[in-house]
Amino acid sequence: MPPKVASEATESTRTWWHSLGVVYFIAAGSPPLVIKISMAAQLGKHTLQSMLARKLSSIQTSNRELVKLMWLIFLLMENTLRET
Repeated sequence: MPPKVASEATESTRTWWHSLGVVYFIAAGSPPLVIKISMAAQLGKHTLQSMLARKLSSIQTSNRELVKLMWLIFLLMENTLRET
């Protein structure tokens, strides 16, 4: 499904769309049996690194298996998060 038209989106959504971000892949278990794919964006005073660290910490808290960051895809162009 395509993203909303920008004029119909909330201000916070439009801000997120224009932020720098990453798509990240994490795995849990040894050997890795579960892989999660998600996105993080640089918002406000936080760096992209601190946003990703916070997300990974939160995911690890709810998992008994060790969570490992496998891959990062950096999205550094305007509107890239929206299109992704």
